[in-house]
Amino acid sequence: MNGADRYRMTNKISYTVDTLVVGASLSGSVSAFILGKAGVSVALVDPQPFPRQKACGEGLSALGQSYLKQLGLWTEALDRASVPLFGYSIKRQDGSTVSLVSRSDAPQCFGVSRVSLDSHVLESARCQPSVSFVNDKVVSLEPWNGEWLCRTSNGTGIQARSVILGVGGKGFQFLSDEPASSHYADARFGLAFWCKGGWNNGRPSVVQIVHQPEGQYFITPISEDTVNISVLLQQSGRDIPAKGEMKRRGLELLRSAGFEVREVSDTRGAGEVHALRRVGHSSLYLVGDAIERFDPVGGMGMTHAVLSAALAAASVLEGRWDPGPALRKYYSARWRAARILRLLSELSYELNVAENWAVLKLVRCAPRFSLWVTSFLRKCVPSLPRVVLDARSLGERPFASESQLPSYSFSLAIQESRS
Repeated sequence: MNGADRYRMTNKISYTVDTLVVGASLSGSVSAFILGKAGVSVALVDPQPFPRQKACGEGLSALGQSYLKQLGLWTEALDRASVPLFGYSIKRQDGSTVSLVSRSDAPQCFGVSRVSLDSHVLESARCQPSVSFVNDKVVSLEPWNGEWLCRTSNGTGIQARSVILGVGGKGFQFLSDEPASSHYADARFGLAFWCKGGWNNGRPSVVQIVHQPEGQYFITPISEDTVNISVLLQQSGRDIPAKGEMKRRGLELLRSAGFEVREVSDTRGAGEVHALRRVGHSSLYLVGDAIERFDPVGGMGMTHAVLSAALAAASVLEGRWDPGPALRKYYSARWRAARILRLLSELSYELNVAENWAVLKLVRCAPRFSLWVTSFLRKCVPSLPRVVLDARSLGERPFASESQLPSYSFSLAIQESRS
């Protein structure tokens, strides 16, 4: 009996798949969907119940929406459930307003419920015959003879040739890697809550950003009757207001914007949200927030989640027989793409948080040029790899599953954000 067989017996390794994807949020589900379309056997593991609400500004950039469209994941149902938004209205503490609104018919971003989006993408992944969803928590993950061995909290063992880790800021409970960079010196915290009601003078077509002494309040319509209010707080030695106080201020701002509130949800979040970059791992794929967290003021988090997931899936498909070069290619391609997304986020940070006078003056004096600059930068972001758009069958796969992976059945219909 060899070492792998002894490990298999000791740790109850019952299932073998091509790829293990840890985390079924946006980046993990996109990865699983692409690989499933190509016929790769995938175990998608997540302990959380779905659908789920999560703290997020719920503003998807037009670039991120175009990626989902190319992948076939942006459906008519999602289109109806989202709100096209054409720019930003920024109200500063001195009472002045800065507008960055496109004059074209092309939206700058989309307000979309993460309950709707994440549930739809997860269900699309689970509809692939070769993808199995395991509703359990990963408690150990370690390399073994060029493969990966995973154990979940109920004792289930999974053996995989490659691993994609897409569990956001919590992704490093299995790893010893240190952050490569905490991009901004001051800690920032974020929370969100949702309101149902109606607009007195018609739904606005922009994201409203209101500056307050404690931070920024983002008012984002995500459906005809639902608004996301996200609060980004600067610590900077100031006393952070209690959640209840921030909720009260947010409701006052929403009402002053012309929204009649009927229902209010509980708050979610209050965790750290400032930008953070981590070093790439030498033998597994880190995607989404696991590899880099963008400051949410820039609205590039979901776009990066989709793009990094697509790049990782492409590398898995191209590197089945020689994963080392494919992994290095992934981290190089993701870094090149992230530089542009990072620059877009930093411009928004300088405008809304640092209040850089030069950026502020440029936006005030030449708003159309400012929009052209951001549009040009978005065009510089790499397109999706051809291999993930083709999604052809890979034929005979390197592993044949020894038995059916457990699958947990539930309904994931497109729905509005719940209060």
